[in-house]
Amino acid sequence: MRSQPCTKSVFTYLSTLLYFILFTSVLWGQSAFEGKRVLIVLKETGQLEPTRLVIEFNGGHVVHIYPPRILQAYLTEKSKLALNLTGIITLIAEEPIGPGTLKDMSTAEEMGVNNWNNLFITTVKSHEVAINKYPDEIPRRPTNVAANNKSAMLNSKSLNTSDYLIGSVSVGIIIVESSGTTDHKTETWTPNDIEHITEQIYGGMEWWSQEGGYRANLSWTYDIKRCTTGYEPITRSREESPIWVKDCMNQLGYTEGEDYERTRAYSDVLRKQYKTDWSFVIFVVPARNDDDGYFANKSGVAWAYVGGPNMVIPNKCNGWGYNQIWKVVAHETGHVFNAMDEYDDKNTQHTASILDMAGMQYTDRQIKDVCMMKSNDLFLCDRTRAQIGWVDLDHNGVFDSDCRHISSVYHYEKMVDETKLPMTAKLMFYENFVGQNEWYEDHHNYMKSGVYVMYDSVHGSSSWLDKDYYDFTASVKTLWIQGSAASGYGLMLRVKTATDGYIFFINKHRQYAFGKYVNSNWKYLAPWSFSEAIKSEGDNILTAKCIGNRFTLYINDQQISEVTDDTFIYGNVGLAVLPEVQIAFDDLTILKP
Repeated sequence: MRSQPCTKSVFTYLSTLLYFILFTSVLWGQSAFEGKRVLIVLKETGQLEPTRLVIEFNGGHVVHIYPPRILQAYLTEKSKLALNLTGIITLIAEEPIGPGTLKDMSTAEEMGVNNWNNLFITTVKSHEVAINKYPDEIPRRPTNVAANNKSAMLNSKSLNTSDYLIGSVSVGIIIVESSGTTDHKTETWTPNDIEHITEQIYGGMEWWSQEGGYRANLSWTYDIKRCTTGYEPITRSREESPIWVKDCMNQLGYTEGEDYERTRAYSDVLRKQYKTDWSFVIFVVPARNDDDGYFANKSGVAWAYVGGPNMVIPNKCNGWGYNQIWKVVAHETGHVFNAMDEYDDKNTQHTASILDMAGMQYTDRQIKDVCMMKSNDLFLCDRTRAQIGWVDLDHNGVFDSDCRHISSVYHYEKMVDETKLPMTAKLMFYENFVGQNEWYEDHHNYMKSGVYVMYDSVHGSSSWLDKDYYDFTASVKTLWIQGSAASGYGLMLRVKTATDGYIFFINKHRQYAFGKYVNSNWKYLAPWSFSEAIKSEGDNILTAKCIGNRFTLYINDQQISEVTDDTFIYGNVGLAVLPEVQIAFDDLTILKP
């Protein structure tokens, strides 16, 4: 393995970039699923499950379900044709739904229409600063009784409502408001506040769906209820939350046991009612008038029992910002499905997974710099993936935890393709950065918990393999951590020395470039250009197919350029970052053409 910081001349030249102010109509610009995103309205109730099955078995995917008649899905041409033949469809919408289009909607259906219409509202992506960097301190839950045993995998019982994050999930949303009969009433839900918090919940679930793709095959069914209690939740401490949770559950008919026992019983009823694989409950409480968004005595901002059955979310999560609550929801959902925090040494020493998967190869690693379960970064570290069941150790395309074939029954071929893990005959090199190979490491460049973090404030940094490749396809997953949005980072191709070879760059401004270094002189072969294929949040996968003098460039599986040049016909493969940007790299793969 050879490495040295990139020379100053090329990076000074490359750092002159256009600045784009980007607007977006959809929070996630690229989807993990094929087909057209649509809103589906059924003619009558009782048809949600048959509709979902028709869509899934014909290549589409249902992401969100709003009983009793509305679904949000990705429809392929085949699934759309099959759906139209059923005769149970009132509307398949590809545009916003106008006021008055649908009559007599349930609360969940109103949420569905609002979620759908808000996808088309053009807004600047929020960049509110998270002052409270760590979103929660997870409660030391009572033992989740039957949830933490391996036999539960094959026969999910009533206590096992959220073992691993695969398949269909019922989400019970309980909107809690004080009557003022016991505590002084300080908060009131407005229609706009309710629409906003349900939009934030939708955002958290949507993120998990896109992150999980076909292999997790996640879909979310929402049930919304309101609870009026004599207590004012936000003025009570986290430790006092069971009193108002039990009050709410008592009103729903669950009168026996502790708060978590009542909530789990209700969660299981939702699972059976909507025929989903898993379920959990979200208690949302108003806090707009609260001075800091904390529960009393600064006892918590938001929290969830690890392994379920519920979480508590206020609509003012201190430090995270009004439009960043969806990240806190996503974080707490990780806890519900057994993921532990990554910012606490005590928590990361343990595993909550029913498969005990975190102990296989991850617990001896240091706490990761970037992870949804650390500081709500839009990235999942290896330990978190293990704890929620997203591990495929035999590389067959199916998560090892999917022993009941929750996901693979629908999209096996797409799941295998999605893994991007090649057949052994094509694999020339694979690196997951868990210490099997040597890469350049110092105070700023290091491997940690399955990623390789690179940074240099002055010259940039690079590191490459000590092996020559002629014709090949190289790909790597990248995640912008912090620093300059204009500075590039990416793949080095056919590298001879630090000043000879090709580099394929992207940056956080959603731009890409491709060029070559010859005797320390830089030349663009494809100048900096904007591309919709690049995500401004989360990870981006760069792929370069190098055959002879032709370079075909892809970002997140979309071809964005093709370049010809015959200066270098072979060389090493490596990674590079420009000055003032910190990047995490993962899953470097080199395939035969």
